[in-house]
Amino acid sequence: DLQQQSAQGQVDQIQGRVSEIKKQQENLQAENDRLNEESERLSAEIDELSKNIVARQESLANQARSAQTTGTATSYINAIVSSGSLTEAISRISAMNEIADANNKMLQEQKRDKEDIAQKQKENNDAINTVIANKQQLEDDAQALSTKEAELKVAQLNLAAEKSTAENEKNALLQQKAEAEKAAAAAAAAEAAYRAKQKEQQAAVKARSEERRVGKECRSRWSPY
Repeated sequence: DLQQQSAQGQVDQIQGRVSEIKKQQENLQAENDRLNEESERLSAEIDELSKNIVARQESLANQARSAQTTGTATSYINAIVSSGSLTEAISRISAMNEIADANNKMLQEQKRDKEDIAQKQKENNDAINTVIANKQQLEDDAQALSTKEAELKVAQLNLAAEKSTAENEKNALLQQKAEAEKAAAAAAAAEAAYRAKQKEQQAAVKARSEERRVGKECRSRWSPY
């Protein structure tokens, strides 16, 4: 009859929403798993690049101290003057040029690796921020899911009561439905309290951010430098 159809429609609607929330939770968790792996990979790559930069920096510092001690122009003159032959002089100067080329190459590698680190740090921060946002959404979904599952139980009991023909069974189902409605109301109240607290926390964060911005502007305005 119409009441059964209405009850069935309500069950289907709530069940559909429950399925949507669960699917979203699965997708968010899968994305977080992927992003956590990506973050670990990026962190390892950043560490490796940092080690390379430090090692090159030490080598470049040693070369700089050596150049300050001897002087580049003086080194070239000494290489020529102290050589026993033109061939030896050319060989020494060639070796010195190779060292200079190697230093230039290291400087280029330093620049490239520093740029890579900056890019990977940005990617890593983006991944971490997305994971944080996803975790928040998962918490929101968990609250919504609790409410919807409680509502679904009410709808299912209501449908069962509409279908029941035995008076005793119908009364028992209606009693269970009444208890389920209390649980659903409690779940809805818990979700409302959760969302109110979230809104309050977001407002507090926004206020602190605005205070920092205003404070920074004031310091900048009154600073003599």
